[in-house]
Amino acid sequence: HKDWTPDLEKNKTQPDDPFKPYGATPGHGIEWARLITQWALSTQEHVVDAQKSAGGQHAADAAFSAQPYIEAAEQLFTRAIADAWCADGERGIVYTTDWNGNPVVHDRMHWTLMEAINTSAVLYRVTGKDAYAARYAEFMAYMEEVVHDPVHGSFYHQLDEHNQVKGTVWPGKSDLYHAFQAMLIPYGDPAVSVASDVARKKA
Repeated sequence: HKDWTPDLEKNKTQPDDPFKPYGATPGHGIEWARLITQWALSTQEHVVDAQKSAGGQHAADAAFSAQPYIEAAEQLFTRAIADAWCADGERGIVYTTDWNGNPVVHDRMHWTLMEAINTSAVLYRVTGKDAYAARYAEFMAYMEEVVHDPVHGSFYHQLDEHNQVKGTVWPGKSDLYHAFQAMLIPYGDPAVSVASDVARKKA
């Protein structure tokens, strides 16, 4: 609203608005879980480096711990997956839910799967929990068997609730960066950006 209070009913009568859909987008919850984790790790790394440079004079600053943020990210990821993954009996991540976690728009967007691949890989690398490795394998299998376009390459950008190709939001394959990131982030250092990680490996 104009006073900056959340408009939780925005587009309730048009829930599949392509840019401002009604309700929550679990894909963003999944993405933010990764971003929170990467921010916390990079911040911790910088604090430790600053402490070393200052000869240990900033012990109070070095008390920063990434762990509470990682735990929050795990909860965010777990809730988003619980609400959205196979939520209507079909494989895939539903695009939106209502504020109680019930599916509203059942389409599957490729970017939500790419973020799920990234985040499950990052959380596994950071926590070592087998549950995230299992999720990663599950998401990769779905990508290969359903979302990957074996004829024209890349991925189908939008599927309906039965995993049939649809093009009401993104006709064609205009979004490259989500797919590109999903081929790099799972193999990179979660404490740095994709660009920084690639630069390190090239150096």
